[in-house]
Amino acid sequence: KILLGNHNSNGGDSMSSQAEEVGQEKNTVTLTIISDGNTYTDTFNIHEKIRKVIHDALKAFNIDVSQVPNYVLRYGNQNLDDLERSIKDYGVQNNAELFLAPRRVGAG
Repeated sequence: KILLGNHNSNGGDSMSSQAEEVGQEKNTVTLTIISDGNTYTDTFNIHEKIRKVIHDALKAFNIDVSQVPNYVLRYGNQNLDDLERSIKDYGVQNNAELFLAPRRVGAG
């Protein structure tokens, strides 16, 4: 692959000034994750996968991060249960509160 260094450096300047003017177009959201009365607030890129949000929240709550598949995030009345979908895919808004809970595993 060839990286076009020139384009990047020129584009970088105009993009940074553009980002300041257009606050709505930024690609990050601040999310608050709530679990058992604990809260964790962080900024995520909207293209991050739900898996990463859960991973970071578990880490913040001192829960074993290998448990990611056993947890689900809830946004309003919607379960964000596809770990490979992004924050943007689910339409999660900036400053949203998400609830983290263990997945209900049905008894076989």
